[in-house]
Amino acid sequence: MAKKKAAAKRPKKTLPPASSKPLNSGENPDESQAEYSGLPPPQLSFKSAIVAEMTSVISNGITINKVIQVLILAYIANLLYVKLDLNFDYDSKVEIGIGFLSILSSILIIYVSRKRRWNTGVELGSIDKDDPEKWVELPEFNLIYAIVLPIFVTYIVDKRYLGVNLVNILLVIDIPIAFKILLALSMEQQVLDESGYLNQGFVTTRNNLLIPVAHVGFRELLGYYGGSSFSNTESELFSTLFVNLVLFVDKSNIELFILAKLTLAFIGSLVICTALYRVLILFSPKYVISLILHPVFTALVYYGSVYQLAPVLGKHPWDYLVNDIMNEQRIHFLYSWLILLVVVVPPVFYFVDAIPLDFRRKIWHFTILIILSYPLSIDPSFCVIALGGVFGLFLVVEILRSTEMPPFGQILSRNLEKFQDERDKRGNITISYLYLVLGIVLPVMFDGSSCAGLVSLGLGDSMASMVGKRYGLVKWPGSNKSVEGTFAFIVVTFLGLLAARTFFGYQFSWEISFIAAALAGVLEGISDFNDNIIIPLVVFTILHGQ
Repeated sequence: MAKKKAAAKRPKKTLPPASSKPLNSGENPDESQAEYSGLPPPQLSFKSAIVAEMTSVISNGITINKVIQVLILAYIANLLYVKLDLNFDYDSKVEIGIGFLSILSSILIIYVSRKRRWNTGVELGSIDKDDPEKWVELPEFNLIYAIVLPIFVTYIVDKRYLGVNLVNILLVIDIPIAFKILLALSMEQQVLDESGYLNQGFVTTRNNLLIPVAHVGFRELLGYYGGSSFSNTESELFSTLFVNLVLFVDKSNIELFILAKLTLAFIGSLVICTALYRVLILFSPKYVISLILHPVFTALVYYGSVYQLAPVLGKHPWDYLVNDIMNEQRIHFLYSWLILLVVVVPPVFYFVDAIPLDFRRKIWHFTILIILSYPLSIDPSFCVIALGGVFGLFLVVEILRSTEMPPFGQILSRNLEKFQDERDKRGNITISYLYLVLGIVLPVMFDGSSCAGLVSLGLGDSMASMVGKRYGLVKWPGSNKSVEGTFAFIVVTFLGLLAARTFFGYQFSWEISFIAAALAGVLEGISDFNDNIIIPLVVFTILHGQ
């Protein structure tokens, strides 16, 4: 009875008057109901608004290919974490975690602030919401590789670089340069403090200041000289590599130290000659400019290299090259390489029109595989120096080709055009053969004798292309690459790694070889990032991360 009396005293809910506005099918139910009840529409909290916004953006841009790529990278990260868990103390893990959270939160905050400014502009009429150039989007998906690959490689090669590369990763954020540098300097105070776990005296105050300047400066140079040849992700990866090579390689690794100083001499000479070219082009014909710039560039590279290397080597670099680097075995390598190139190169250029494009491009993959297979296993240091020299030579060729500088520029342009694909034609620079050399030499630079790049590019990538072009019937979703090509990559790369272990003494198990081949093969098929960069680094990370 008491319960019935209490219930009777409760006020009854009253229906709205008949004149109230009905809910139309095209209205937002929450807003209509709020108006219906006389209450203001519900407002999301700041945190909820951010979560809702990011959920909407991610769900709209997600594809099965991107999900697979994220899962593969997460699996590789887990492999490395197992090793990290055994070798790093708790405080180091905390600093790394804080660094990553700082980067992700910065990207998130910048995106949300830009989107809110865009919404305000649309409401005020200052921004046309139908103008694609004004739309606010998340950074390109491939930037995930510019974030995770440096950390993967750094952990395997030298953990002292972790703090440095956390700062480099922060610099991928697309904000004005001045703010980007200030943000990086601020983060350095967290992760590169001289007493911090990620420094331990490795990074000096001078280098602290130079990290963001060198990264941003090199990024701008790539954009100036390459135009649209380099994607944003490629530019960020190369800028990170530049910072590590130029600022933190010392003479304890003499081969990389020489490459670092030659890189500085080359870039400095290129910048000076570019400024000189801009002046001369105003009143001089190209052949006169060529007569001036060729000797000037050569002299600048020569004296810049001597100035940097002679005090460290204790002798003239040429004497060091002839007396200390060259020996009978290395001279034998050079002769054999020269003979092979004489046998291969002239026929390829002579019959180039009769050779399918994919095969004429992959000939160079097979050639470099034959050239380096044996020398890399017994003298990797010499291979690094040789490949560095080849890369520099290719850069000079590209400068002559892209500028059509007399007397060789136009000849190079006509002949090399026959080897270009669509990616090579998107900007000023033909990137394919530069990336081929870089993809092979980077694992060797990192480990000393790694065959990750040689096997994955010389064998796997070549076979994937040729099999996929001829027999590929089943395409990966959203890609022009085939499942058959991926299968060929996995099989050939796996067999190549087993052969390297059997004949050249590389120390990795067949299980990890298969995992490396399989994951790299899937990434090669579904990723639109450049194969010559991503594949060697992924294979290297898996092979050497155990």
